Amino acid sequence: EITPAISNGPDLRGRLESGGLGLLEGFEDPRQNARAVIEMRALAIRNHLGKLMPGIFDAGAAGEEPHLLLTGGASGNPEILQVFADVFQRPVRRMDVSEGAAFGAAVRALHGARPD
Repeated sequence: EITPAISNGPDLRGRLESGGLGLLEGFEDPRQNARAVIEMRALAIRNHLGKLMPGIFDAGAAGEEPHLLLTGGASGNPEILQVFADVFQRPVRRMDVSEGAAFGAAVRALHGARPD
């Protein structure tokens, strides 16, 4: 998880209109608020990855399109996967194992024990 930045003011919501971005008091449908939260998390993760690993979003070797691998409970939701695919502009995959963090820890331990 990535902790969101401390709020510097009220939440802003907007809608792209022909004259630019129009601010809204709130979305008519509560589901839009939920989607906005998911989009915000995806954008925050993309931003953090770009700072931690400059060049991560460059094209893959030999024209290979890199995938985004998602783990955790939310990765079972196809709508959330689509939001991440849209934000990262690449195909999204999810692990078949439900405990992705434990699996990753086991792989790292194995690599530490047998680095070859």
